[in-house]
Amino acid sequence: MTQALNIDLRDPAIAQMLGTDPRVVATGKPREVVQLAGDAPDPTHLSSARGLQSTHNLIAGKQEVLVLYKDLVMTIDVYAVPGEPLKVHMICPRCHKLGTISGDRKAIDFEPLAANPAQSDIVAMGEVPPTVRAMSAHGRISIEPFECAWEIGDDRHVAGSHHTGVTLCRQKLAIDNNRAKDA
Repeated sequence: MTQALNIDLRDPAIAQMLGTDPRVVATGKPREVVQLAGDAPDPTHLSSARGLQSTHNLIAGKQEVLVLYKDLVMTIDVYAVPGEPLKVHMICPRCHKLGTISGDRKAIDFEPLAANPAQSDIVAMGEVPPTVRAMSAHGRISIEPFECAWEIGDDRHVAGSHHTGVTLCRQKLAIDNNRAKDA
């Protein structure tokens, strides 16, 4: 919430600055009021420059959910912004490019506080870092079948990705209770 700013217009210094002082108005000289804002120092402290500073948190509303696909643990970013359809960002396991699934085009069932049904299988895959173990505890997601539409084209081969010479990736997946399977 913004705080109201009260300016005492009876103060002679303020009246003179704003050009409302009868002595200044009588001279007919135009007055300008300039607001100096955005006087934040360089956040990196590498220079003495000053300017506007943004405080937008670009990951607000995002939750990372772990999904198991064959022997691959995928991180899916789910954006739940009030009043907007759910958005899911994920890396395609076939072409390794970013895909977005929107809740207004595909049915997405997401419960952020529910236990992750695939957690035991994720933890059983071997040595799991503590951050992954903690992240695998919550978030249940199911998404109806969807298809990756990225063009593979003449991109260089990425180790672990599958290129067949076709122009589109066309990886078809469905996610059911945090387990992705070919659709």
